[in-house]
Amino acid sequence: MSIVKARSASLSAMSASSLKVALGGVFACVVSLAHGVPIPMQGTWTTTLLPRDLNADGTADAYYDTTLNITWLANAMGTLGTVYDDALPGNGESTWTAAKTWAASLDLYGVTGWRLPRFLGSGPGPSEVSHMHCVTLGNRTPGSCNSGPPPWNFVNSGPFQNLNNNWVWLDEEDPSSGPPPHAWAFAGDAVSAYHTSEVITADFSAWAVRDGDVPLPAIPEPGTWALMALGIAGLAAARFKGRT
Repeated sequence: MSIVKARSASLSAMSASSLKVALGGVFACVVSLAHGVPIPMQGTWTTTLLPRDLNADGTADAYYDTTLNITWLANAMGTLGTVYDDALPGNGESTWTAAKTWAASLDLYGVTGWRLPRFLGSGPGPSEVSHMHCVTLGNRTPGSCNSGPPPWNFVNSGPFQNLNNNWVWLDEEDPSSGPPPHAWAFAGDAVSAYHTSEVITADFSAWAVRDGDVPLPAIPEPGTWALMALGIAGLAAARFKGRT
């Protein structure tokens, strides 16, 4: 069963994103009542997501997905506080063009090659985001994300930051819709869990992924540490001798 939800022709004049804006107050209340939290016993994330500390400061900057063989940025709202937060500045969401530009230009402690999530296969169908939502985080039954009672959002946020009621841009444009131009997104708020084609000027989350694992900072071998210590001791001795 596809998790792409077809939109009714009677709603063709109002996109899902327009409905989201129109319901502004309602969505604000829903968001305030639901906060994604890590749920260790739900989904596969505790065994399939491996933390990657790219600057060796003790905090994970990304997570390698051993199932999909991609790496996810730890922050699910990557453009928050950047110049790419362009649709409604300060809300951490971006237009599709800005999201793609940000991901392609992202340099995270020397790691480049980022992009937006994609469909798994020729699509539309399951995507990297829906797999994260349904399988890795276990928020829905795989293959039927929009079935069952609400809430449909990222109730289990796993180890990620800023992941709860997110509509997430995908990398693919939808040439069958428009004008104006449309692109695909995954709607993951409290009343949604499906893929939808939206105008590219809508504002959704930009969540960067990268093919494969990321290179980790080199950790000196014990012998290297010993040589460094000897070198430092030698420099200190030379300075002391020079002063006497």
